[in-house]
Amino acid sequence: MSFSYTSERKRLYESIYSCICCSSTDYTNPDGVCEFAAKSPRQTIPVSHFGDIKNAKIWLILTNPKGDHNDSNVGHLVSNYNETGRENLTDDHVDLIFQHFSMYFQRDRIHPFFNPFMELLEGLIVDDHVCTFQNGCICAVDVIKCPTTKNFQRFVRTDEGKNVWRNCLGKVRASGPNHFIIEQIKTHEPPILIFAQSTTDLIDVEYKGDGIGTLQGFDEMKIFRKQDPIRLSIDLGSRRNLNNHFNQGGDSTQKLHNAIQKVISDLI
Repeated sequence: MSFSYTSERKRLYESIYSCICCSSTDYTNPDGVCEFAAKSPRQTIPVSHFGDIKNAKIWLILTNPKGDHNDSNVGHLVSNYNETGRENLTDDHVDLIFQHFSMYFQRDRIHPFFNPFMELLEGLIVDDHVCTFQNGCICAVDVIKCPTTKNFQRFVRTDEGKNVWRNCLGKVRASGPNHFIIEQIKTHEPPILIFAQSTTDLIDVEYKGDGIGTLQGFDEMKIFRKQDPIRLSIDLGSRRNLNNHFNQGGDSTQKLHNAIQKVISDLI
């Protein structure tokens, strides 16, 4: 799998993988990123994406699975590249890391976090392509690139959590050093964004489009559309509401799948 990209794209992924904004010794909350971001033999590489982000037609935007060093993306160590810190990664390393994250759904062990999303989204048809995570037409993209040991929604309520949020997403709200998710959207221009876990408010109208309604039969799930380039964004609502649909079983998930397919067919 070759990775050809512009110098701008190269710089973006260099900046993600070498980020040390949360590597400070002041970050000590055991629920947060310190287990993954702090400089140590267990320092991991920030997770830019899960799956074939270059070619995916659908991006699932979310916050990452709770930290799991056994996961092949979440626990991907800097030491795998014979380096002692993210800041020392080379251009060649950036290529290899990008490829590693892009191959996530080609590997045997997929984090169970993704199972309900795979059931919901796989089989959607976009531009005559039947989309799955494994065939590269769907990928997942974190808004927070460093894993947290426990649920991010709880951690972000703490002072340290707010700093982590600012470090990864700062320029979305005109403060802080990075706005990685925005730069990824600008770089790859995905046609469909599907927001889970109340992440839609992080993306401005400029990137997700104007609100145009709700999914048929799901009044809490909003639809946005951008004209140039054409982009459809769907807000699946809060984690709690989405889990309610998942927990009801196959019929509820299929109904939501069908509603998403209808809006894709009508608007893309």
